[in-house]
Amino acid sequence: MLVKPRYEKHMENISRFGTPLNVIARGWGNTLVSLGSACFKTLIDEITKNFKQEEAQCAASTKPAGLLDHVDTISVARDLDVLRALSGDEKLNYLGFSYGTYLGAHYAELFPANTGRMVFDGAVDPSLSLGERAAGQAKGFETSLHTYVKQCQAGQTGPSCPLTGSVDAGTQQIRDLIASDDKTPLKTSDPNVTVEGGTHTAAVRRLLYASEYWNVLIYAPDQAITQQEGSSFQQLYGPTTPCL
Repeated sequence: MLVKPRYEKHMENISRFGTPLNVIARGWGNTLVSLGSACFKTLIDEITKNFKQEEAQCAASTKPAGLLDHVDTISVARDLDVLRALSGDEKLNYLGFSYGTYLGAHYAELFPANTGRMVFDGAVDPSLSLGERAAGQAKGFETSLHTYVKQCQAGQTGPSCPLTGSVDAGTQQIRDLIASDDKTPLKTSDPNVTVEGGTHTAAVRRLLYASEYWNVLIYAPDQAITQQEGSSFQQLYGPTTPCL
């Protein structure tokens, strides 16, 4: 059994590998990434506006609308126990990444007698506020971004790196490209789809999670910078689908 919601929501990959029930959960969430601390501060109002718009779109597209009152972490943890019970397993074995560690901790707290073996990778500190977690994650992404640019310029991510100059200069080129996409979205192979700064940022953010993806990331900036074309970024971002 595989459940794979849209990545902007907390994504739980629930897979059955025999008995007992094994769960792999990773949360991408509505994670904020700042490509520079000053940029983060100036985008607060825009981020808040975008979240409110997405909330309204979700409410308008969700039937029944009351379902949105039951997609919080506690509800998901209870759903996991329902899945465990339906599978006939006495214990739930669980591998959680990022938000998945937060979800797994809540499950273990709610259902200690039903908890089997659990592994948490990249554990989320439950004592931190959402803002504190976002700020800490933004710093982590900023570090990963600089490391990616350094490796790109050193030829470690592929044969052709479009980022020139120093590491700081290369990082600024990515920021400038995102800002440019906001003003003039990149065209793609689909005449009805363009790539704006938000799509660009989300695609970069997704691949910064692990360095083994960085050889994939090199082609999209190269295409955007040298050809003013955004098809690779759109492919990395994925298709746009209705909420729920």
